[in-house]
Amino acid sequence: YWLNSRLERVVVMKATSGMGRHIDVIMSNSKRVEM
Repeated sequence: YWLNSRLERVVVMKATSGMGRHIDVIMSNSKRVEM
């Protein structure tokens, strides 16, 4: 669990560093799932 929480922090930091692109990827992924 400790490793998981630490990994999550790293992922969050990376996501915030490239917020716009990250959101774009999520949006396209969710759209694909909806279709």
